[in-house]
Amino acid sequence: SVTSPWIIDQYKPPPPEPTPISEVVAKKADDLKKSFVASLFGSESEVDTIEETEQANSQVPKEHWTDYLSLIVIVIGLGGMLVGLIGLLQKENVYICGTALLFGACAIIFQYALIAFVVFVALFVLVVFFSLTADVF
Repeated sequence: SVTSPWIIDQYKPPPPEPTPISEVVAKKADDLKKSFVASLFGSESEVDTIEETEQANSQVPKEHWTDYLSLIVIVIGLGGMLVGLIGLLQKENVYICGTALLFGACAIIFQYALIAFVVFVALFVLVVFFSLTADVF
């Protein structure tokens, strides 16, 4: 939970390679040829539209497990809290069960604590800026 914002980039897949300019030019020329033929002889054939649909579907980026890392951490945190609560209900060691509850809650809270910290710092900077500029005006 604590390290997830910093290590997430290590596990993300690399971005797709950019398309070479020669392929882009060839595709544009092919599109122009198809549109010219379609304007002369009517609408495009079904084969062309099927090929375009398949190309569009292949270009959609697939989701990666790193997109769900926050959700995974929250579910694991809830699991730790559940185990701690069950242990308390079964009259197990209070310190161990309390630690499980604490770590589960901290895992969940830390996912949102970074956002709260950034908001706090931004507000602090604004207050300092406006308090310093209030003397100027």
